[in-house]
Amino acid sequence: MPFILPPDSSPLIAQILAHWDGMRPGPDLLPARRHFDPAALAGVAPDVLPHLWLLDIEPSPRRYRLRLIGTKLKVAGSPGRVGDYLDAVDVTGEAQRCLDETCRTRTPQYHRGPPALPHTEDVRELEVIYLPLATDGSTADIILACTVYHWKPGREPMSLVLG
Repeated sequence: MPFILPPDSSPLIAQILAHWDGMRPGPDLLPARRHFDPAALAGVAPDVLPHLWLLDIEPSPRRYRLRLIGTKLKVAGSPGRVGDYLDAVDVTGEAQRCLDETCRTRTPQYHRGPPALPHTEDVRELEVIYLPLATDGSTADIILACTVYHWKPGREPMSLVLG
């Protein structure tokens, strides 16, 4: 059964979900990192790229390490740098649940709500989708995530307004 987003979710979230689904090498297989071509995504949904982040999954004990952080996340004050483990930046609660569920169920997970981690005070809420990638088509070893920020009225950073 396909993953269905809430009707009010961001078009950027819908675009990356559709792209991820199109990368799947078969109906019961997860795409791998090698199937994700940022240039191909830029050709159909260029506005999505700065919202993306990648997490490497270490299986035992399960830990998540930041592999890539999009520029929109940095502008929003998202903590962590490439190479950091999420447990070192204190990821807990709903974010941790979504990450673990993505691995366990091999399905996308979506969340909308206030940031669970410190961000700039101008962020009102965020939307995030977690998409599993698997080198073997089955066991998630990377999570491709997309975060879209919703800003307090009149508080969107100029760098985002100008492009």
